Amino acid sequence: MLKVYLLIIVYIATFIFGSLGNIWVIVSLIRVIQNTNKSKSSRTYNAAKVTRCFILVLAITDLVVLMTLPVTIANVLLRYFPLGSFFCRLHTAIDQSGKLISIIILMCMSIERYLVVCTKWRYSSTRKLATIGPLIIAIIVCVCIPLYPQIRYTRISYVQLPTNDSLKKENRTICIYNIPQEWSTSIINYSFVTGFVMPLSIMSICYIMLVKHVKNKIKKRSENTNLENASAVLLSTPKYMFKLTNSIRRIAIFHFCCWAPFWIYSITPQILNIIGGEWLIKKPWYNTGQLVANMLPYVNSAGNCVLYAFLNQDVRNHITKKRYSDPRNFNKIINFSLVQSPLTKSTSLKVHFTSKKSINSRSSIETQKSGIK
Repeated sequence: MLKVYLLIIVYIATFIFGSLGNIWVIVSLIRVIQNTNKSKSSRTYNAAKVTRCFILVLAITDLVVLMTLPVTIANVLLRYFPLGSFFCRLHTAIDQSGKLISIIILMCMSIERYLVVCTKWRYSSTRKLATIGPLIIAIIVCVCIPLYPQIRYTRISYVQLPTNDSLKKENRTICIYNIPQEWSTSIINYSFVTGFVMPLSIMSICYIMLVKHVKNKIKKRSENTNLENASAVLLSTPKYMFKLTNSIRRIAIFHFCCWAPFWIYSITPQILNIIGGEWLIKKPWYNTGQLVANMLPYVNSAGNCVLYAFLNQDVRNHITKKRYSDPRNFNKIINFSLVQSPLTKSTSLKVHFTSKKSINSRSSIETQKSGIK
């Protein structure tokens, strides 16, 4: 019972922290987006605005997922599902679809960041279609198709469970996913590929190519820059790349640690059936690991608001209502939030090298004046 109580404590802490964090992000970003729509023209592409919209949808999705936790906590405490058949399927639909949509949004964010930074896509007239199109296709392929059998085959079942008096048993209702055996392997494998392997692979490829593109751009600009103080430019490059790679590393590690155990435990029964290790499923440590694996996606929903909102320089400045009237301070913010807002990567590099040129040009003019004198 100790592990059950610990699990409930973690569930409650995750629910409180994630709900408050996501609600704060949602309310703040709605205000920011409304003010942005009033003050700026919709004809120009604003990468920071698109990033805010993605984070807003992500926060709403994660909040919906966390709203299913009270029912899950009650189910663990009571050891039976307290609601009827309709709510059993509704709970499954909201829980599973929210988790999958959250992953799809993260995948689309990585694609959008790569396209904005590494291509001329932001100048294309079809950029809105290119943003919405992959999102709709991914939701159909990765959410709707695997979600249908889960809703169809999730139902209320009656089982006999022991009461406080170990000699007596009562019929209790449980909400279970009872899929036919002939369909089980195919559906689980499809969900594993579309819900974990494909999004994680696309995110990894996009971020690796993004880092490679920025490194090549820095190298090319440093080689083509005819500056006497070119070594000073090169010395500042590692700090910039450290911030970029560190942010991407946080995203990859957090996503993998939260979702890999869940999917490993989803496909493990198939592997054990093939190698004849079904007896491992009955081990206490296996059941404990499965409880932890099922908990981690909720931790992911609670932690996304920190990883994508509070650690995002642009979003954090708007949430905390900071304003910068001095354009030099604004350029500093752009330079610091390289990885968080895709369009600012190229802009910040331009500002960086332009400032170096202006400094050197002013120093050369002053030298010439002193020589003339």
